[in-house]
Amino acid sequence: MAIRHAPAPDGHQRALARGLERVVMTPTGSQFLGWRYESPPRPRGIDPHPVYYIGRDSIIAGRLLEDATEPRAWRSLIQLEGEDLYAMELGTADAAEGPGREVEELPLLSVSKGTQGRATYETIESVAGPEGSETPSGELRVIKIPALHFMAVWVHGDDTDAILPIEDHPAGLNAREPYTSDDVVGRLQTYAAAQVQAEEGGRDGAEEMN
Repeated sequence: MAIRHAPAPDGHQRALARGLERVVMTPTGSQFLGWRYESPPRPRGIDPHPVYYIGRDSIIAGRLLEDATEPRAWRSLIQLEGEDLYAMELGTADAAEGPGREVEELPLLSVSKGTQGRATYETIESVAGPEGSETPSGELRVIKIPALHFMAVWVHGDDTDAILPIEDHPAGLNAREPYTSDDVVGRLQTYAAAQVQAEEGGRDGAEEMN
């Protein structure tokens, strides 16, 4: 399937550049998350893609894509020469609004280096067709369910949606394997119910001890 990218919001490139300046250039010289460079590195990577956050309650209620209506962040995968991939998230215009802040100054939410960025890249590569491919295309998105420790690449097509976990999940979802929304919800519902039951059991035990 050919991957297409949704247009990033106004001000995204400017905010991304400012975010890179903040984490790359420091008073002690040029560095990125503790790594020193003689000059600021030139980043390259995958175009920004929207991130949709879903709560555990939605999964328990049997909803996934139905509640993925508005992105809460835009995520970029940035490759620094000789280094691993970094994942950088910027907030949306709604998150940027506030006293003294211009809407186009999208807030820098997080920067991380490690397995998630690489796993996301490998997942995207596994589903993307060659350039110029005549296969059906889908828009690149990411779904996160923090309470269930679940993250997946979501390829949103005109007629179908494919959800590919970036890592194996204990609910029985395999990394880089495409699932339908119903498949993901069905497996995560059981996992979420067990999680809630464990939490309630822990609270009951703590109350008995008090």
